[in-house]
Amino acid sequence: MALIRKYDNGLKLLGKVKYSELDNDVIANMDKHYIHEQSTAAKVWTVTHNLNKLPSVQCYSTTNELLYGDIEYLNNYELKIKFKNNRNGIAICN
Repeated sequence: MALIRKYDNGLKLLGKVKYSELDNDVIANMDKHYIHEQSTAAKVWTVTHNLNKLPSVQCYSTTNELLYGDIEYLNNYELKIKFKNNRNGIAICN
């Protein structure tokens, strides 16, 4: 399920929609994203996202705590996240 804007009779509605309900034009125009899972705790996470852009990044621990780290963009396909301590969790690239 995704939380997206759905148009009905010109009104903007925000609701849950299954990806299978979206037509190909909507899917083609959605912003690309990637979720990196870091299962082994580390001070540096290397993320290969293949998004062909410099994405915004949000990191969360396995207990859903927002994590703060320094982002180093290596190129449009890869980045590193540096933390003060060993951490594991996820990085959402958008």
